Amino acid sequence: MRRTAYRLFRFISAVTYRTNRRFTAAGALVVSGVVMTGALGVDITQSAAHQVFGFLVALLSAAALCLPLLRAAERSATRNPKT
Repeated sequence: MRRTAYRLFRFISAVTYRTNRRFTAAGALVVSGVVMTGALGVDITQSAAHQVFGFLVALLSAAALCLPLLRAAERSATRNPKT
């Protein structure tokens, strides 16, 4: 039981760490919205959650496609003093 609990804790900790490093607060909100509407919109005859799901997935896809274009170029140079 302890080994299973430790592995579950380690998995959740790793996912949380990677999510916090990868997404902004707005991005995390969109991802959680995708998960929630995906769970709620299973029966498309009973709710309109599948429409929100489609919109959020399109929003995430557009953001993922624009990501390489909007990345800032980082360059740095060091100047060492002459001794």
